[in-house]
Amino acid sequence: MASCSGCGPGYRSPLDAMKGPREEIVYLPCIYRNTNTLKPDYLATVDVDPKSSTYCQIVEPVDLFWKCGLANPHTTHCLGNGQVMISCLGDPSGNGKGGFVLLDGQTFDVVGNWEHPGEAAPFGYDFWYQPRHNVMISTEWGAPKALANGFDPADVAGGHYGSCLHVWNWDTHRKLQTIDLGKDGGIPLEVRFLHDPSAT
Repeated sequence: MASCSGCGPGYRSPLDAMKGPREEIVYLPCIYRNTNTLKPDYLATVDVDPKSSTYCQIVEPVDLFWKCGLANPHTTHCLGNGQVMISCLGDPSGNGKGGFVLLDGQTFDVVGNWEHPGEAAPFGYDFWYQPRHNVMISTEWGAPKALANGFDPADVAGGHYGSCLHVWNWDTHRKLQTIDLGKDGGIPLEVRFLHDPSAT
C-alpha cells in the first residue's frame, strides 16, 4: 500500500486518513488580523474529544509551563526518531527564553526539553537541523511580553529583541556557538539549509 505523504504512515489518501482514529486535540492558529481586537495572535490547543469534560475548549498549557519552563511555541518539526520538536519564544512569565520542547509523536504528550538545563538561548524563534552534518541553527525574535503590544523600536534598544544565531550539536543537544549579527542584523527570523541534505 502506498503512503500519502501528508496523511501519515499507511494511508493511501486524505479520505483514508479521515477513517482512522479520531484526534483528541488539534492546534489552531488564532489570528486577530483585520479585526478590532488588540491582542497578540496565538496558537491554541483545543480538546476535540467528545468524551472529554473540556470538549471544544482551549486546554491550558500547564505541561509546557511546568515540565519545560517554556511558553509561546513557534516552529514545529517532526524528527526522524518519531518525536516532535517545537521552538519556544519565552518562559511562562513572558521573558525571552529560546528553548525547545519535545513531544511524543504518537500521544503528543510533553516529553521534556531538547536542550540541556541552563543552555536555552536568550530568545527563540525558528530552527532548522541537518542530522547528516550534526548541526542545528536557531534564531531569535523577542521577549513575548515585548511582542504583546506590537513592535516598538525602543524595545530593540532596550534589549528585548535578539540579534544572534545559535549553532547546536544535533547529537549532544549542546550549544556550540553564538553568532551575534550586531545592530544591522537584528531580529534574525527564518533559517533554512539547502534542499540537498548532503550539501554543506
